[in-house]
Amino acid sequence: LVLNAIKYAFPMEKAKALIQVSYETDGGDWKLTVSDNGTGKLTSEPSSAGLGTAIVEALVKQLEARIEVISDTKGTSVSVTRATFTSRVPRAA
Repeated sequence: LVLNAIKYAFPMEKAKALIQVSYETDGGDWKLTVSDNGTGKLTSEPSSAGLGTAIVEALVKQLEARIEVISDTKGTSVSVTRATFTSRVPRAA
């Protein structure tokens, strides 16, 4: 997720570019979030089916977790969550 953020979030140099990684736990529940304040991905863009996406989706399935992607012109946030964890960390964007 971090490599994808580095590769795609900032196609041009940006002042104050930020990639934030957070990992939170609550008992057996956990949430991993990688967010950036990059260009974001428009909903009109075709869905990526690259190797990185396939690896993340396979890992999510293996961990019996779920993935959530929030993306707009202020950046992208990808969260992988196990169980019913509720985040307490704000997005970087």
